[in-house]
Amino acid sequence: MGLAIQVAVAALYSLAILGLFLYGMNAWVMVAIHVWRRRHARPSPPAPDVWPAVTVQLPIYNERYVARRLLEAVGALDYPADRFEIQILDDSTDETTAILTDAARVLTERGLNVVHIHRRERTGFTASSPRSSTPTSSPRATSSAPRSPTSPIPASPLSRPAGAISIATSRF
Repeated sequence: MGLAIQVAVAALYSLAILGLFLYGMNAWVMVAIHVWRRRHARPSPPAPDVWPAVTVQLPIYNERYVARRLLEAVGALDYPADRFEIQILDDSTDETTAILTDAARVLTERGLNVVHIHRRERTGFTASSPRSSTPTSSPRATSSAPRSPTSPIPASPLSRPAGAISIATSRF
């Protein structure tokens, strides 16, 4: 009986060591792939002659601690200002609305197209519903963000034909 227990413990120990070895090797493989891709990176595609119009919708409800940072991060996106619109879909019932109004004014003064849509009653559908606002551009990104993104996202050419509509919901 004692020998069977020793064999079982040795087998479990060997299995644990093998698992740790494979986990460690996976980390080294990931590092090797990262280094190889950095050395063989493809150049970025050239910027298009005409950038598509983009509307970023930000549904917000009582997020006073996040609202200003969220708008600053979206306002820092590297995209042509004449082709970029920010829609703030605000259902807030606290001081978030005043914060959003002030932040929208600052972005407007910087030359960005910011639309602040505030509903006083939250009935029927959520602010992020396509029925609650009308984007003025084709591709649309909707961010349901409990916190703001930590770094601005650089613009990249969109490979969509003119008139295509895309909806993306993301959480930062």
